Amino acid sequence: YTERYLFGASINTAFGRASASGQWPQANASQVRLSASYARYAVGDKLMGASGRLYVGAQLASSNYVIENIDDHDELTLTLCHTVNVFAFHQTQISSRNRLELSLSFPLAGFIKRGNYDGGINQDFEEQFEAGIFHLLFDDSHFSAVSPLALPDLRVDFIRTIGSKTDLLINYKFNYMKNKTIAPVRFYSNTLSVGIRFNFNKT
Repeated sequence: YTERYLFGASINTAFGRASASGQWPQANASQVRLSASYARYAVGDKLMGASGRLYVGAQLASSNYVIENIDDHDELTLTLCHTVNVFAFHQTQISSRNRLELSLSFPLAGFIKRGNYDGGINQDFEEQFEAGIFHLLFDDSHFSAVSPLALPDLRVDFIRTIGSKTDLLINYKFNYMKNKTIAPVRFYSNTLSVGIRFNFNKT
């Protein structure tokens, strides 16, 4: 990002056991989210001596969820959401070495697909899978408005400079998905991670 605009692209994945309730008390969950965001500088602020910058814009996102019944590996439900989102990014410069970055997106509209697979019963699913990833993602999807509270995405990064070209990152990410078609499903994801970033173009 610059002082005037921000552009970013990301790929986030998560796989593992889900704590579930309802028809599938034991489930494996897979999540893949791709996004591209563009925002322009909107306003500056100052809080408790720390200066901040707010960017507002739009985002294209593909959020894909697969929940699989552990007791029967031929039974799963998938929710695929390809949406246009409102996107906001805020950066707070806490000190010369520390800063806090927050990004938040809410959907407005998009192509939504919800389907279940139960062994060989769902022939359409198998045909789409064999035809290729594009057919699996978009066949039988429908375009509609999306409730902003049905698919929010929040990311918070604490960044500390620890070297001339090295940063320490502590990241928290929250994701929520709600879909009421077929059997209603609600998916919550909380992720905390720590990492090192190397800035090769930093002077």
